[in-house]
This record gives sequence, C-alpha cells and structure tokens, in this order.
Amino acid sequence: LHAFESLWREGRDYKLCFIGRYGWNTGELIARLNAHPERGNRLFVLTDVPDADLEYAYQKAYGLICASLVEGFGLPIVEALAHGLPVLASDIPVFREVAGPAPVYFDPTDLESLRGAIVDYCNGGRATAQKRAADFSALSWQQSADMLLNRLLRLADVESKTATPRPHETRAPGEGRHSYTRKADLPARSKVL
Repeated sequence: LHAFESLWREGRDYKLCFIGRYGWNTGELIARLNAHPERGNRLFVLTDVPDADLEYAYQKAYGLICASLVEGFGLPIVEALAHGLPVLASDIPVFREVAGPAPVYFDPTDLESLRGAIVDYCNGGRATAQKRAADFSALSWQQSADMLLNRLLRLADVESKTATPRPHETRAPGEGRHSYTRKADLPARSKVL
C-alpha cells in the first residue's frame, strides 16, 4: 500500500486490488484500507471471493504482487503463474523454492525495491515477466508427493544413523504397533505414504 500511495502521489494511475481473507496481525492495515481515500477508485479490497470470481480476477489482472515477509507456501503465486499471469514477489526463500525464476523478485524490506519493480513492470517489463510466467511449470501432485517421500526417507536415513534407539524401536518386527518405525525395518516395496 505504501508503494502505491507514493506512486499515486507521483501521478501514476495504477490500480491496486487486494484479494483474499485478512491474515493475522493486520488490524492496522485493515483500518487504513477501509478509510483510504482511494478506496473504490484506485484501491479495491475483495474478501471471501468465490472460486469463479477468483478465476475471473486471474484472467483480468495485469499482474500479481505478493509482498510477504514470511509465507508458508505461496499458493497465489503458483495459481497466478499457472494462469500465465506475471508475478512480482518478495525475494524470500519459500517463493524461490515454489516459483524458481518465474517471478520478478524485489526486496520486501525496501520500499524503493518494490516501487522500482512496479514501475519497471508497467513501463515495458511486463513482456519479459509474461514470458517467465509462460515458462513456469508447477509440480504435479505426484511429483510433489515423490519429492516429499524422498526427503522423508533421506531424513529417516540420517536419523537412523545418528540416533540412539528409542524403546519402541527395539522391538522385533511384528511386536506391538510401532514395529516398523525405522527405515531399515520397512519392507522393500514400501514406497507409498
């Protein structure tokens, strides 16, 4: 919001639309949005948006900005890129992991970095960002499950080499409900979670 306010003061007629439910610890932002003089003109806030309306927004938007400092996954980025919509995103590890080189990244702690990314994007950078979005390929559910399984098996292998046995791990196969808790005890064909 600060970035767009400064761009509006410069006379740039960009529009900003927040879509989604309010997150935690956002009371001050909500109050600013509700009382903002640009609300309904260049600033729009949509909450509890049905899937069909969200789909429409992805189709009609000029781009998506995800300016998070901390994020669990970044589903809006994946959804936007899957729609071929260019993304400007905070340069945080989870976004790099989820989206790779597809977004245009900016420093989320630096207002000028975000402002510059917006201005560059709107002044000719969108074509490059669209190409990057078009080149994006999201993981399938199967690929994601395979990656998770491989990571868990690697972690289990490391743990089995470094950990001391816990009481439930010393049982012989078939004894009690925790009889196959170590990777070494898993049947050879156990590849499904």
